[in-house]
Amino acid sequence: MYRKAQSAMEYLMTYGWAILVILIALGAMFYLGVFDASTPNNCQIQAPFNCLDVLLVGVAGEDPGTLTLSIGVSSASSPTVSSITINGNACTPIMVGGILETSLTLNQVNIVSCSNGDLTAGDKFTGTIALTYTSQYGGLDHSVEGTFSGTVE
Repeated sequence: MYRKAQSAMEYLMTYGWAILVILIALGAMFYLGVFDASTPNNCQIQAPFNCLDVLLVGVAGEDPGTLTLSIGVSSASSPTVSSITINGNACTPIMVGGILETSLTLNQVNIVSCSNGDLTAGDKFTGTIALTYTSQYGGLDHSVEGTFSGTVE
């Protein structure tokens, strides 16, 4: 009877040490941030537009989250930003010098900024941007949509 008890204790101790080593290794990996998935900031939009960069900065308790999109326009007449949403919420365009930054200029990089106070540093975000423009050949109105995502800095 004592030999069975000793065998059972040795079995439990061996597996106990193995489980303890695994838990210490997992704890060290969590501490070092191995499991923190970083989301790269990226954006995509349909032609004739080109999304170059996206940045969302949030400061908790001070300024609202400010989204900045860099958009290039190659061949569209009178392009304007129709709407921007971040995580399903509308993003209010920021006024610069009393003018809303919704009109884009052809053949240059345009900065589109809007404000969304719900996000703070470290939050993940995803959103859409809708643009309307007139075709330079037929004068017809067109709409395109783009997506962006990343982590608030």
